[in-house]
Amino acid sequence: MSINPSSWLRPPAPSSPARPSPVPARLPEWILAGDAAAVRYSARPGAVLGWLLAANVVLATVGVAAGSLAGDPALYFRELMPGTWLSAGHILAAAVTARAIHRRDPRGRRWYESFWGLSAVLLAGLAVVELTQPTVFLSKWLQNDAGLRAPSAIVDLDGMMMAFVLGAVAVILAARALEVLRHPRALGLFAAAAALGAVSQFIDATSRVSTWEFVVEDGVKALAGPFLVAGYLVVLRSVARRQSTD
Repeated sequence: MSINPSSWLRPPAPSSPARPSPVPARLPEWILAGDAAAVRYSARPGAVLGWLLAANVVLATVGVAAGSLAGDPALYFRELMPGTWLSAGHILAAAVTARAIHRRDPRGRRWYESFWGLSAVLLAGLAVVELTQPTVFLSKWLQNDAGLRAPSAIVDLDGMMMAFVLGAVAVILAARALEVLRHPRALGLFAAAAALGAVSQFIDATSRVSTWEFVVEDGVKALAGPFLVAGYLVVLRSVARRQSTD
């Protein structure tokens, strides 16, 4: 009786796909969901920008009106109130989108070697700062306990400290910013977000502290978030399209 030599062989392993998924399946489900959502919304960054701006205006108007009835027009923008959560949500959405861009980098760079990976980490940190407001508590401690006062042109130490934090983030990202020049539309959106953020911090640091100053300052800052998110969505759309054609 003869035995076919081919029967000694194990069945061949299933062939691997031609191009592996850019997001490994071992990641937590919420990260996978965030990545998928970023790709989905990147198909229409203009529409996302429009909806986010409209939502911010409507929510802020309703929030300020409700706060005025309660005796505090700035209540909507106070710590851990809806305006703060919405602002942090914008920053976190930008971080998720930046991470999705980095995951699709064909060069496989580490996060700190890429503008997009670096953005994801720094933006996630800014989202935490937005929610926890550490500069507020630190500035109060410096003023009340340490006796430190801001320079004569600065009326709010917290605003000055936050401006330094944002400036440090901008300087760190500037080292990798050449990658953004390949996406002029995104560059314009980032410039709009930076301009609105700068105006907000200028108002915060130099204007006399009052309830309505706080409303104007945070109202301007709230408008910066949608432009930031839209800028990263524009880049992700370009990257996703290029990857699908490779």
